[in-house]
Amino acid sequence: GMTSVPDFVSFMQQFTPAQRAGIFQGMGLGTTPESRYGNDSLWTNRFRLNIRAKALENVEFKGRLAMYKAWGMQDSPLDPMGGGPFMLNSMSMDGNVTRTPTNSGLYVDRAFVNWNNVGGAPVWFSIGRRPTTDGPPTHLKQGRDERMATPVAYMDYAFDGISLGYAYKELPGLQDAPGRVRICYGRGFEAGPEVSAQGLKDTDFLGVSWDVYSKGSRFINVQSFAAFDMFNVPDGVTFGNPLEMAFNTGNGTLDRSNLGNIYHTSAVYTDKVGGLNYFAAGGWSRTAPHNVDEAGNGLLTSWWDADYQTAKDGYSAYAGVRYDLADLGLKLGLEYNYGTKNWIAFTPGNDDLYASKLAVRGHVGEAYMIWSIPGGEKISKFADAFIRLGYQHYKYDYTGSGFWLGEPQDINELSADPLAAQFYSPVKTMDQVYATFEATF
Repeated sequence: GMTSVPDFVSFMQQFTPAQRAGIFQGMGLGTTPESRYGNDSLWTNRFRLNIRAKALENVEFKGRLAMYKAWGMQDSPLDPMGGGPFMLNSMSMDGNVTRTPTNSGLYVDRAFVNWNNVGGAPVWFSIGRRPTTDGPPTHLKQGRDERMATPVAYMDYAFDGISLGYAYKELPGLQDAPGRVRICYGRGFEAGPEVSAQGLKDTDFLGVSWDVYSKGSRFINVQSFAAFDMFNVPDGVTFGNPLEMAFNTGNGTLDRSNLGNIYHTSAVYTDKVGGLNYFAAGGWSRTAPHNVDEAGNGLLTSWWDADYQTAKDGYSAYAGVRYDLADLGLKLGLEYNYGTKNWIAFTPGNDDLYASKLAVRGHVGEAYMIWSIPGGEKISKFADAFIRLGYQHYKYDYTGSGFWLGEPQDINELSADPLAAQFYSPVKTMDQVYATFEATF
């Protein structure tokens, strides 16, 4: 008889998808019909308090406290563990605790200390909770004129770490081309005390972010990083293990394990001509899987894969424009991005509410309008106030967008094979209209 899940998998792999579907139907198990989800309105409040203070002439502290909640509740309305859609994009974890609607508590969003001009050189050292959310080119659609964070938007994750940076005025052979380069290290998950060489390993990031050129309106950045010993279950999250439940074994929950490394490289180019801001960005992700967890999930792979140790490459392209009509106080923007079957973005800290658009394995189109509020003169150098109105259309081609577990499946062929079944509701298309009223001071 079958004593384990792998036995069951190898047994089912003897049959064709159509035969498997017949076996499951004989057991009274069929496919779930397509549903249409709707949310007529979701209102949120967000408050951010920036703090900046100098301890010494060359040592400064920067911080940001944040509250983000849905109207009428002290919990997440997206209910990520309720089995509805968007689950993989809206799990509340350390990397997005201030980035998804939760409750009215103030959380520490950023808190770091910079030591500038180390030894009198154009070198700086920084440690703490990093400014690593809303990176370029996100600032354009958020109504800003300057970048708001270090990494390219494909890395949108509030993490704790260290960076060492160097600024230069020109590169060899490139006169008057100032830029800066940073080496960054971060801890993505702390395993705690474990039996030596047997237990779970910490998950760490190591990368380089290079402003190749940064002068005036022209900005070019290339970043490359690795995430080592990726986890299957983030901190503060509990996944049920349906296979253990079905076979009545184990503890019924998915035990945490390390699955391998993920390598990630992306670049962005932004510039401005007259009133036209434009950008192009691209990303490349690559997995180095070396393990599967107890439910058979690996990095973009699973038990049903013939070889779970196969590296997989994913790609994304992202481009957009914003035209500023200064006389009318209007900014009009258009954006488009595309991700391939095996694309992985590190964007749990996304600002798209339901699902990260830059994580999509498929297509997203977005149009927006920003109107500066005629509320009189600005009171401080930080002052601004505007209304933002936008529309997003998502078209998913493959499952698992925004996550690194399991083999992506073609969404249009899910019903053909029971072994392609998903543990959450995959989304095929989504439309969203958003409006914000924002004031900075």
